[in-house]
Amino acid sequence: MENNLELKHIDLSTWTCFSDRVNSKSYVSVDKKWMVKFDAEASLNDEMVMYREQEVARKALLIGVKTPKVGDIVVDEEGRKGLMFEYIEGKKSISRLFSEDLNNIDKYMKRFAEAAKELHSTVCDAEKFDSMHERVVTQITTRNILFESQKIKALKFLETIEQQKFCVHGDFQTGNLIVAGDKNYWIDVNFMGYGNPEFDIGMLYTFCHIFPKQYTDTVFHCDRKYLPNIWNGFIRHYYETENEKVIAEKTERARKVSSICLYTNMQFIKFDESKAPVMRKLIDDAL
Repeated sequence: MENNLELKHIDLSTWTCFSDRVNSKSYVSVDKKWMVKFDAEASLNDEMVMYREQEVARKALLIGVKTPKVGDIVVDEEGRKGLMFEYIEGKKSISRLFSEDLNNIDKYMKRFAEAAKELHSTVCDAEKFDSMHERVVTQITTRNILFESQKIKALKFLETIEQQKFCVHGDFQTGNLIVAGDKNYWIDVNFMGYGNPEFDIGMLYTFCHIFPKQYTDTVFHCDRKYLPNIWNGFIRHYYETENEKVIAEKTERARKVSSICLYTNMQFIKFDESKAPVMRKLIDDAL
């Protein structure tokens, strides 16, 4: 795939900053057709990372995944690099919606689950997207994170996940579905690939049950005491069941998948080697 990383210069003098956070700033064009986000985190401010997100987002649109249109990779007068996206007027993430209406988490998780089922029933183009299964195999076998016995255990468990060719988001959590009116849009699709939706469900389990407070606070925007409501609401609506035994079985399965699902996007991020003991413990505890 040919790669042209020439950056387009952008003059922000007529753009309006509508989001100023610790880790990012976002601006909207005067005609409200485009937005651009500048990330403070170095790994997200890299042209190659943006190029991948740009390419994946364009391919996702072609196969029917609902995601905002993507524009140019730009650089402003301060040297900040960002990626332009279609501006969605009045958008809010599912996380924002339930954090502002905590008595109705179930309503928003139903919407999230229904959007997830639509995504997970979309057949992915295996010639244009990566295999989640192959990502896991490659990262487990080539990185020195797990001990050999743990690698064997993890790869044996991977065999229990049926290989499929459906769209898998790769960073599956409620902050990555934005809504406006009756329309849903998946964002941050740069980790998207094809495979079994179990990888996404395992990822959501990781967000709800494993990641530390400082991380989940930025994703869910609410106290951790609400995370069981978020998880149970999703499972109930995704599998369309009120049966507590089924919910428990699905949760246990997701717990096991969560021990390996982080390897689906590890090749695209800078892994902190100090976290290796945590990754080993996940394998030992779950498998």
